[in-house]
Amino acid sequence: MEDDALQLRDLPPVEPLLPAFLIPWWLWVVIAVGVVSLASLIVWLVRRKPTTLHSPQDQENLAYRHALAALDALPDQLHEAALGASLILRRYLTGSTGDPTLYETREEFLARPAALDRVPEILRSRVTTLLDDLSRLKYDLPRSGGAAEIIPATRHLIEELHRHRAA
Repeated sequence: MEDDALQLRDLPPVEPLLPAFLIPWWLWVVIAVGVVSLASLIVWLVRRKPTTLHSPQDQENLAYRHALAALDALPDQLHEAALGASLILRRYLTGSTGDPTLYETREEFLARPAALDRVPEILRSRVTTLLDDLSRLKYDLPRSGGAAEIIPATRHLIEELHRHRAA
C-alpha cells in the first residue's frame, strides 16, 4: 500500500475562492463620460485660436493709460514723487517704444548710442533732461517740498510723446 502523504496532488482551483470582478454599470458610464470629456477638451484646446497679441498701437495706448493713472496716484512728497515719476516715464518708454530704458541703469541708458531711437527727435533731449532731473532728485538727500513741478512735467512729456507717436 502506498503512503498517501508522499503523493503529489494537483492544487485545488483558486477561482472559487476569488471574489467576482464585476464593474458596476454606473462606473462604466463615469469612465465613458470622462473619456469623452477629455477628448472634447483636447480637441477644443487644439482648435481654439491663439490669443491675439496687441497691435503696437494698442500697446502704446495701454502704456499711455497706465502712465496717466500711475501719475495720478503719486504721493506729494518730493523724493517719492521723483522715484515714481522716473519709473512711470521709463515704463511708458518701454511699453510704447520697446526701448529697454526700464531695465537699464542711468549710466547704461546714457552710454547706449541707440537710446531713444524710436522717440521723436525733437523730444529726445527733453526725455533725457527730465530723466536726469528725476535721477538727481531720486539719489539726492531727501528734502522738503512738494511734487508740484515733477508730476505735471512728467505728465506733459508723456502726453507729448503719445501725441507724436500717434501722429
